[in-house]
Amino acid sequence: SIAAVLLPHMEKVILAVTVSVQSLAFYAVAANLAGLLTIVSSAMSQSLIPAFVRLQRDELLPEREVMFRRATKIALLTFLPMMATLLSVAGPLLRLWAGEEIGSRGVAPLYVIVAGLLFNLMAFVPLASLMAEGKTHLLAKLYWIELVPYSIMVWYLSSHYAELGAAVAWPVIVTGK
Repeated sequence: SIAAVLLPHMEKVILAVTVSVQSLAFYAVAANLAGLLTIVSSAMSQSLIPAFVRLQRDELLPEREVMFRRATKIALLTFLPMMATLLSVAGPLLRLWAGEEIGSRGVAPLYVIVAGLLFNLMAFVPLASLMAEGKTHLLAKLYWIELVPYSIMVWYLSSHYAELGAAVAWPVIVTGK
């Protein structure tokens, strides 16, 4: 749990330390706005875990595979229109919501994070399946293994490219799941 909490937020700490709190603000506004896209997928994965648990027996494997494919399609079909809508109004929305400066510096990180969320979306269903199988130890090991290289990558990219560097690093860790 510790690594699972550290990993998706490490870039915020490193960005504040290596660049500035102001740069963190530009990044955080973009990341929080993009994060709204995950609400549907997160809710869906929470309901999938008990369903996958119920389908653990070998004779129910075909039903489990159908559910897996269907959930993946539903996630994609709900996410893509939301993603397209957000990307089409991102610049004006950020300027209106957070001001001109955050709107101008936060839009590029927002685009990068939203692109990474497309890959993250595809991980929700397999993640729910692994949790239902009781293989959370594999996830924990993966998170701990990723933590050091990710921190180094975030430090380097943030040091050189500020909030855009942090945004570029984030999808790399997300797609690794």
